[in-house]
Amino acid sequence: MKAEQASEAAAADLAVMDEQIQQLADRARAEGLRLTGEGGLLGRLTKLVTEAALAGEMDDHLGYGKHDPVGRDGGNSRNGTRAKMVLTEAGPVEISVPRDRDGSFEPAIVKKRQRRLSGVDDLVISLSQVRNLLMDLGDDVTEFRFLIRDRAGQFTASFDAILADVDIRVAKTSPHCPRANCIAERFVRTVRAELTDRMLIFGERHLRAVLAEYVRHYNGRRPHRARELRPPRSSHPVANLSHKRIKTRPVLDGLINEYERAA
Repeated sequence: MKAEQASEAAAADLAVMDEQIQQLADRARAEGLRLTGEGGLLGRLTKLVTEAALAGEMDDHLGYGKHDPVGRDGGNSRNGTRAKMVLTEAGPVEISVPRDRDGSFEPAIVKKRQRRLSGVDDLVISLSQVRNLLMDLGDDVTEFRFLIRDRAGQFTASFDAILADVDIRVAKTSPHCPRANCIAERFVRTVRAELTDRMLIFGERHLRAVLAEYVRHYNGRRPHRARELRPPRSSHPVANLSHKRIKTRPVLDGLINEYERAA
C-alpha cells in the first residue's frame, strides 16, 4: 500500500513537472526568453529538475511520499526547505533544499556545502531516455515486470514513476554492494551463453531445475578467469589436463562437462 501511494505521488509530481516544463518552453517561444544566464530557460529547467530530484531523495530517506499520512505518527518528517545558491552550466541558480526534523537528511545530488552543481543534464537525459524506451517498446512493454538499477543521482522518483505507470517495478541495488548490477549482468550473460541459448526450456519449473544445477556447477567446478581458472567454491582440486587419466562428468545431460583426475 505504501509503495502504491508513493508511486501515485511521484506520478502526480511528474505530471506537474511536465506541465511546468511545457509552460517554460511556451514562454521562451512567446517572449524570446534567453537560454542561459540568470533567469534563463536552462537555469529554470535546472531548478525544476534538481528540486524534483531532491524531493525524491527525501522520499527515499523518510520511506514515504509527501502528504502521506504515515508522516503524522510523530517520527522523522519533512521540515520545510532552505534556499541555496549553486553555480551550474546555465549560470547561478537558487534552489530549495528540503529538510527533515532530526537533521539526518544528506542529499546526494546537491551535497551539504556544495556550491557547484554539475550532472543535471544527466537527469534530463535519463527521463527522456526512459520515455523514448517505453515509446519504442509500444505494446511489448507489458512483457517487462522489473527494472534493476543502481542508486546513481540521475535516477529520481520521477524516473521510477514513469516506469510504475506501465506496471514496471523498480528494484534498487543494495547500497552495501554498488557493483551488484554489473556482476548480475555478467552472470546473466554467462548463463545465456552456456545454458539457456543452448537448451529448450519448457516452463518455469524446468527453468528453475536447470538453473539450480547450473549454479552448482558455476560455483563448484566451473573455472573462472578472474580466479586463475579456479572455481569460487571448489569442492575438488582443479584438474590438470596434462595428467594421463582424466575423468569426465557430464552436467545437464552432457550440455556441459566437468573434468577431474581419475583415481
